[in-house]
Amino acid sequence: MVQTKEEINDINKKYLNKVGVNGNFFFSIVRPRILEHYGNKCTKCGREHHRLHLHHEDYNNQTIHTIKPMCPSCHFRLHRGKNK
Repeated sequence: MVQTKEEINDINKKYLNKVGVNGNFFFSIVRPRILEHYGNKCTKCGREHHRLHLHHEDYNNQTIHTIKPMCPSCHFRLHRGKNK
């Protein structure tokens, strides 16, 4: 689902830049919003995957643009220092 810049900013303000966001909140509210924005495809390799990981590019500035869905293989390679 394509979203307007205003809708993305609203999501960022409401959900992502909260201090002390716990795991339950993240997985019930934030994760579905990220997957709705990007779809069920890895942002690194482009393949569809049913168990996408979410990669946080910047924990101090968590927005819909800095949390990216990745397949487990790409996410593992990224953290192992390969395929950057």
